[in-house]
Amino acid sequence: MRKITLTCPDGEETYSLVWFENENHAEIDGVVDQILAILNQYNDQQFQQAVVV
Repeated sequence: MRKITLTCPDGEETYSLVWFENENHAEIDGVVDQILAILNQYNDQQFQQAVVV
């Protein structure tokens, strides 16, 4: 389980709990690696962070 917290410009925080089965962990990591590889093609850190958010 992961807790994801987003903070709005006005300081308000929103969070969500994300649950995933442990046996899917390796597959999820693989997909995340693919997404990060695509984002690394863009030399704009702010753009990369915006896509992740």
